[in-house]
Amino acid sequence: MEFNRLVIDVLLPIFTKNHFHIEDQFENHIKLKSEKVEIIISHNGLDQVNSLSIVAAKGFSYPIDEEVLRLIFQCDVKIDNVVPEVFVKNLSLFFEDKGKPLLEGDALVLELIVKHVDKANKEYTTTLINSQNLTAADRAWEDTDYRNFIKYIDTVGLLNIPSSYQLKYRIAKKKSGT
Repeated sequence: MEFNRLVIDVLLPIFTKNHFHIEDQFENHIKLKSEKVEIIISHNGLDQVNSLSIVAAKGFSYPIDEEVLRLIFQCDVKIDNVVPEVFVKNLSLFFEDKGKPLLEGDALVLELIVKHVDKANKEYTTTLINSQNLTAADRAWEDTDYRNFIKYIDTVGLLNIPSSYQLKYRIAKKKSGT
């Protein structure tokens, strides 16, 4: 079944009952809106990825995945890596039960989602930056550029690096005279 038709047939009655209307719609994408919250349900046919997100503070979109469902709503339905029919069916189970506060635009729930997603984004960014700095440190080590090796490791932080880097760090400190 076509994704939008599936969402409309299964989920629209739940959303309508909670004072939502379809704000926007195009192939494999539906945005539903109430006075308090916007919810976006979509499917990427190329990657076969489903997504659920809310539009909250300042118009930013925040993804809701199984981790958010589990941590914030204590809900174990599967929505990641499932076929669209299962995704939509499981969303209906979620919204008819533990997801009601989201449909009601509960400010505390929205705040928890925003904080969780912001924290996850910050952790991801930190991990990515640390990985880039360790790669740069590896290049500096190979080039015997000990000062830059030390600089990159200092950026990551000695407590955040594997023991092999800590040994190299001590060696680099001795060789660079710092």
